[in-house]
Amino acid sequence: MKTGYKKVNSITYFEKSNNLERTRLSILEDYFDMDGKFIESIIAYSELDRNLLTPGLEKPKENKKKMNEPITILAPAMKEDQPGEPKKLTEAESEQVRKHILEFTQTLND
Repeated sequence: MKTGYKKVNSITYFEKSNNLERTRLSILEDYFDMDGKFIESIIAYSELDRNLLTPGLEKPKENKKKMNEPITILAPAMKEDQPGEPKKLTEAESEQVRKHILEFTQTLND
C-alpha cells in the first residue's frame, strides 16, 4: 500500500434556486510520497446541475488531466509525522489562488 500526502488548491461553487442545485468544483492536487518526493499532479473540474423535480436524471460532467510538475500554490509543506494544517489565506492570497486555479482548469478545454 502506497502512502503519502497531497497539497490541494480548490474552488467550490454551490448555488440553489427554486428547483435547481448547481455545483462546480475546480481542483489542483499535487501528490507526494512520505519523503516529500513529488509523484504527480492532477487538474480536475466537475459540474452537476441537479433538478429537484426530476432527481436521478443528472449527468455530471468531469474532466481531468495529469501533470508532471507541482501546480498548487501557497499550500504549506507537510511537517514530518504531523497532519497537514489548512492555511488561512488573506483576501489577496485567495484571489491569487482563485486566478491560478482557473488558469489551469481552462487548459482542460484545450
